[in-house]
Amino acid sequence: MIAIYDTLTRRLRDVPAEETINIYCCGPTVYRDAHVGNLRTFLLADLIVRALKLDGRQVRLIRRFPKRR
Repeated sequence: MIAIYDTLTRRLRDVPAEETINIYCCGPTVYRDAHVGNLRTFLLADLIVRALKLDGRQVRLIRRFPKRR
């Protein structure tokens, strides 16, 4: 069983295997030249999704990319 921190209830919650996990990933806000640190957001989200899928979970990942200024 996987448990995740539910920010709405502020508690750990067991996630049943048949439940789809929805992840919202806000992209980096880059004010200057891009660097490796800006990719952390995408790498971490990708790592979590891959680990959950490897465990046989259904995952829906939504990524938001900020507008260029």
